Amino acid sequence: MILQVFNRVNDIRDLCEKRCEQLRHLVKSTYRPIQYVHPLPFQQNESFNLIDTTITPISQQQQQINEHISKFDMDSNRLLSSLNNESIINHNTKMDKKQRHVVTELLVTEQVYVEELRTIIEGYMIKFDDPEQYRSLPSIILQNKTILFSNLPDIYAFHATSFLRDLQQIYNDSLLINTYSIGSAIASCFIKRKSNFKLYEQYVLNKSQSEHIWEQYCCGHSFFTKIQQSLGHRLPLDSYLLKPIQRITQYQLLLKEMIKYTRHEQERIHLQEALYVILNILSHLNDVMHSTQIVGYPDHLYTLGQIRLRGENCLISKEKRRGTVYTRTKTSTRDIFLFERIILLCKKKDEGNGKSLQYQFKEMIKIADIAVCTYPKNDRKKFEIVLKDYSYIIQLSSNGETIEEMNLRWIDTIKNCITQQIEQHRADAKHRSSSLDPSTHARRRRLQNRKIVFNRSPESDNEKAHLPITLIDLNTDNITQNNKLV
Repeated sequence: MILQVFNRVNDIRDLCEKRCEQLRHLVKSTYRPIQYVHPLPFQQNESFNLIDTTITPISQQQQQINEHISKFDMDSNRLLSSLNNESIINHNTKMDKKQRHVVTELLVTEQVYVEELRTIIEGYMIKFDDPEQYRSLPSIILQNKTILFSNLPDIYAFHATSFLRDLQQIYNDSLLINTYSIGSAIASCFIKRKSNFKLYEQYVLNKSQSEHIWEQYCCGHSFFTKIQQSLGHRLPLDSYLLKPIQRITQYQLLLKEMIKYTRHEQERIHLQEALYVILNILSHLNDVMHSTQIVGYPDHLYTLGQIRLRGENCLISKEKRRGTVYTRTKTSTRDIFLFERIILLCKKKDEGNGKSLQYQFKEMIKIADIAVCTYPKNDRKKFEIVLKDYSYIIQLSSNGETIEEMNLRWIDTIKNCITQQIEQHRADAKHRSSSLDPSTHARRRRLQNRKIVFNRSPESDNEKAHLPITLIDLNTDNITQNNKLV
């Protein structure tokens, strides 16, 4: 409809310009000399004298033509302005209507998502506790129930009791649905609940193990096929277990559509803040998902803390330091995983089918061993991690943002991890000290007091004051010296 209005306005504008050009052409035309011809005598009735046969001068004709042109231009401009105002109003109405359509789509799809989660919990999980149902299940499946479903009940509780209710309240508020405040209300809903979306981190961490349990023991089992038929699902359970990951990626698409159809600047700013929150959550979940594919690490990955950053295809040069002399080794390409306690350097292995993507562990850097993290020789294209005997010069590959911004983010994050490690070490030492029993404290104080008593004072020159005290054994006739200190 908007395109039709714009096409109509362009047609009228072209018509007006052509007419004005024709009139200007008439004005600029060359004037030929006029020969006055006397008419033949003719007896004319007054009733037929309708045409004024008087000849007007050329200047007067040009003035009349200019008046007609100016009048036509004013009429055409008035018509164009009215059409433009009408098109703007129609355009704004269309924009608001499309934005409300996106809000409706967000609410409806959220309701469908919550219903699907409820079906999984009530249709599958509860059946594990039914004695008549789980008799046919092998013990390996019963033991791995929490791995198969992970924290799906917690995700369902968050969306059903909090997030969906917030969206319904916004949609049912007539003061918001008819004004430009609805976008800001939706944005505040995402920003307010951003801490709850951390539930998806545990679900993503457990997803690879859940898929392994399903493929090894559950796929094709009669217990799951019967439940699928009773629920009327066309897809098996593993397809529905992908719904949380699919849903968290849909939010950023809906927010982008909402920003696209937003007219007011303040509302657009709020929606962009909400989009930034969701994109950060997705980036973190993507790093978590890739960290589950690390193989070859000698310990459990959960001991490393949460993953903070991940760098792909980074060029790493290792330098060995001997005094002031640095010896550089061969430069290698590695993927870097920054955890709270350790940095892992891994080699990517991808056979091309997507499912076989793995990261082979090669080397690690303990956060507690890092002395300095800064730019090497003021080169902001790289950053350097300095240890006691080694240093690593790392060059990141760009993923959309500038190299300088990426290096600054990595340096700040590593420094924050170092600060957290120092604070954690101090807290642990304080906790260990406070956990000692009172007798241990008393024994430690007595030992400290004895050290103070028997330490030689630098001001005293009497050496006899520091000799052992002579004790008398009264139980025997002999007098013996006991050189032991009590």
